[in-house]
Amino acid sequence: MASGPVRGPIRGAKRFSEVLLPFRETAVSAVRGCFLAAGLDCGVMLEGGGLTLTKEAKQEIVGKHGQNKQDTGSAHVQIALLTARINELTEHLRSHPKDHYSRRGLLKLVGRRRRLLQYLQKRDLEGYRALIQELGLRR
Repeated sequence: MASGPVRGPIRGAKRFSEVLLPFRETAVSAVRGCFLAAGLDCGVMLEGGGLTLTKEAKQEIVGKHGQNKQDTGSAHVQIALLTARINELTEHLRSHPKDHYSRRGLLKLVGRRRRLLQYLQKRDLEGYRALIQELGLRR
């Protein structure tokens, strides 16, 4: 089999990636670009390497659980944001059961939420009970 340059849209390209991805950094961004160019939804909103919430959804959660709209660091807000991300990842994994990297990320988020819940339970028991009631957690 000949191992010369690929004949096609880009002359002199030696590798498949040079032909397929001339202006893209990664294969993921190339696929995302193709879906967006075709007007299709790729089903997963990737930003910074992970599933994300929209800015409006985050602001709504912060407004609901924070003391004010700039209160993004309190345990109540962090737990609510983590719960929203965990719920999104859980839905993603139901449709993509072999996505082990997202599963690992989900387990890390669950562990972080568990530690924050333990902290909140020690510091503010009534706030802890109200939050798990509001978020529908089984704890």
